Amino acid sequence: MAEGGTKNATYAAHQFLPFMRKLDPQKNRFDCVAFDGARNVRLAGELIEKHFPMVTTVHGAEHSATLFFDDVFTRCAPLKLLSNFSNWICIMLESTLHAPNALFKKVTKKHFGLSLGFIQPSECQMAGHELNLLRLYCLRAPILEVIRKKTFLDMNTAFHAPTHVLEKPEFWHFLYAVVQALYPMFRIQRLADMKIGGMDKLKFYVMQADKLLPFYMENVKDHWDAFATPEVVKTMAGAKNLFPSLKSAKQVYSDQDSDSSDDESGNESDCDVDIGQGCVDSNNLVNDVVELWKIRRKPLLNDFCHDAYLMSPVPEMVRHSTNPENKDPEDFRAVYKLISKILGDYSLTGEAGKQHTVGLIHEFHSEYRKFKNKQGDFQSKNIWIMASDPRVLAHEWHESYSMPYTNVFGKLACRVTSKILGIGSAERDWKIVKRIKKGHRSNTGTEKVKKQTTIAG
Repeated sequence: MAEGGTKNATYAAHQFLPFMRKLDPQKNRFDCVAFDGARNVRLAGELIEKHFPMVTTVHGAEHSATLFFDDVFTRCAPLKLLSNFSNWICIMLESTLHAPNALFKKVTKKHFGLSLGFIQPSECQMAGHELNLLRLYCLRAPILEVIRKKTFLDMNTAFHAPTHVLEKPEFWHFLYAVVQALYPMFRIQRLADMKIGGMDKLKFYVMQADKLLPFYMENVKDHWDAFATPEVVKTMAGAKNLFPSLKSAKQVYSDQDSDSSDDESGNESDCDVDIGQGCVDSNNLVNDVVELWKIRRKPLLNDFCHDAYLMSPVPEMVRHSTNPENKDPEDFRAVYKLISKILGDYSLTGEAGKQHTVGLIHEFHSEYRKFKNKQGDFQSKNIWIMASDPRVLAHEWHESYSMPYTNVFGKLACRVTSKILGIGSAERDWKIVKRIKKGHRSNTGTEKVKKQTTIAG
């Protein structure tokens, strides 16, 4: 950069390649790299694939899931209104500038045994909007107790304006419907955050989200229509004007300095919700949310995800993947592709290489047939009892019960099911770095930033 260069795809790829060559000089260990949606790093992944033929570039699952939550809470008016209103409830009850903070801490300590606060929808906390609403719902009882206390009612009357919304049971029904409808996507986020081999569950979770989201979003729409009178909508939209001396909710409760290099972040408008005559239209709410999910789900379904779905030993997953209704040609296309990339003999070229790959694919089908039908080496009941134990990871099961008895299936299964789903830790660390290395600190040295990031994390 100091010499006039740019952080393009070539630059990014060459930050990884020296370490990869040092760790894997034979180029037979690395088979997967994960990046976010930024165009430069996607291209960097393609360059890495040229140097390491076994490598497949995938999109970090937590990144897609987080972008979905950002989409629905910034582009869908009823949900954006709910998220903004939740932020201002946080401001009212947790700001250290106000007496309600002390009262709220006292009441939560009585309910939970400790002072339990809200969760900030911060950029460093992925799916922060959903977490914020989940915590809001969990704090329902102490919130209602606080706003009904005489001590609170004797405080500044500005605090009282939004409380009649919180007193309505319909508000809490709507809030519950929202967190319930979005929970399938939150499960994907949490699966990606576990940092253990969970690739075999990813497609299953995505398919469950496809099925559940439209159904539960209809429930959200019904609750919104029953709850959102013009008076309620105006109160929720006007909550931010109640405390003009404070920072905005976005400044206090979030750090939304988005990465401009992320081409997949879309045009996430931060304009105020247009309430018109006190109405927020919900006619297209279900369709809008479903369409946003369709966009964000695509990067989740990579080749490793398709393969691992077929090879999961969990009995429920085996039944699901072998059900004819769930048949997907992409699953076996991904199998053929990864067999060629991971298990293929790169010393063979031309027709010999093709014949070798075809032989591996034929052997895979023979071994996979025994696996799904529980025949041959897979007929023992004990191994399937182990597979149903949630403490046993898929790749560990395959290492013990399929790899010793198969030539192709077990090796491929261990490779694909052992992958973590994303790069959540790296994403969070980078968000912290961006908060530290900016403004007057933009020239802070690398070593100092490392230490400050470690402390901040």
